[in-house]
Amino acid sequence: EEESSIDVKSEEKPKVAQSDSSNLASESITDGIKFSDTAIDFDDVKDFSSFSIIVDGLAIDCEFPDQQRETYYELCCAQKSFLHKDLLKGLNITLVVGAIMETIDIAEGIRACKARVPSRKDFVVWKKNLQALKLLGMNVDFLLKRVDGLLSLPARPRAPAEVKLERARTVAKIKEVESRISSVKDTLEEIDVEMEEMESSAKIVDEMMQLLATAPW
Repeated sequence: EEESSIDVKSEEKPKVAQSDSSNLASESITDGIKFSDTAIDFDDVKDFSSFSIIVDGLAIDCEFPDQQRETYYELCCAQKSFLHKDLLKGLNITLVVGAIMETIDIAEGIRACKARVPSRKDFVVWKKNLQALKLLGMNVDFLLKRVDGLLSLPARPRAPAEVKLERARTVAKIKEVESRISSVKDTLEEIDVEMEEMESSAKIVDEMMQLLATAPW
């Protein structure tokens, strides 16, 4: 009797695919923010397409609308450096995005001065916010210098229409006061007439009293 041979198939364990570091670097971690395993030097930025906002190894470009991102790119180009490169380490990503956005907003506000004249109060608020951003490590010295320049300018003359309106109001007040003075003058004249009549009556009464007092018994 031939002994039948039994083929035993060895069980193969399923292979676990290991993701390499390059794939990990491109995976989104939250809201489109991605890991970046490459530190970009600003000298390597040749144009807007090669510009990326990286903080603590995270590319956060998706957090900025295109227009604001372009404005930030222009600001960085003007300083030939990433304005956020010296931010304090370990800051909350929301705070980082807020700091960069505030820098962009102030820069756009300064540029808009040509079309709309902000109040001195706006300049003071900008300076205060820029000083706070500087404490966080943002390179905003050039913006602070510009705001200081705006604060040093003499007060802007008021618009002619505003001056005319104030003049018209002042004239109206003068007329109102003159009307009141005229009314007071009329009252004074009436009082003067009444006083004259009273003095005349008093004189007559005095004369009658004297006549009566000195009349023969």
